[in-house]
Amino acid sequence: MEEIQTSRFSDKGFILKLVALLLLTGIVVVSIIRDRIVSNQQWTVQVPGEGRMAYTPDVAKVTLGVQVDRVANAEQAMKELNDKIARIIKAVKDQGIADSEIKTENYNLNPITDYIDGRPITSGYSANEQLLVTIKDISDNSRVGKIISAATGAGANQVNNIAFELSNMSQIKQEARIKAILDAKTKAQDLSQKTGVRLGKIVGWWENSPMPMYDAKGGIGMGGAVTQEAASVPSGTYEYVVEVNINYLVK
Repeated sequence: MEEIQTSRFSDKGFILKLVALLLLTGIVVVSIIRDRIVSNQQWTVQVPGEGRMAYTPDVAKVTLGVQVDRVANAEQAMKELNDKIARIIKAVKDQGIADSEIKTENYNLNPITDYIDGRPITSGYSANEQLLVTIKDISDNSRVGKIISAATGAGANQVNNIAFELSNMSQIKQEARIKAILDAKTKAQDLSQKTGVRLGKIVGWWENSPMPMYDAKGGIGMGGAVTQEAASVPSGTYEYVVEVNINYLVK
């Protein structure tokens, strides 16, 4: 009887070992299949390319502002602000700017609070309004300055920003992108010839388009109070740069 029981225990141990071996084999097979499917790495080489396009902006966007402080009451502050804005708009329009090229960016009315003996007391009101003026013809460097001068003469006491743009910027971007791709392809051919490595089809690419770079003297923006003196505000020359990396399959 003892021999029979020992044999049974031996058979059970063998079966457990066999099952464990089969499970381990299955795990290994699944891992190999997964690696081949998920991590199917191919031999590739990455080639960089760069495309540059210089351009001169033809549009200027000027942000003009009016700030009134310590007016006795809210109604008077709004009236003073609105009167100045109306005069500024008229002055700008007299310079050839259309209604559609003038829009309000921001409008604020706030109480001014002073503390006397630790107690808050409203001592007046401040009001502020920002106008965004689009100037489409800036071939004359003095045009932007003349419009700013006209606005300040009419009551504007802030120029918060001058941004120069190009009306057909999408075309410049596309041309820079094409140059970058051609540059990468030329480098790939040169590397292939010098290293003796045969390159196959393109299997991926990456593009980086940074902000345009300013490479000439001239004002891009300003802030704070301004005077009524007209000045030349040249847009200068900008350069748009596109960087690409193209992945080639190595044959």
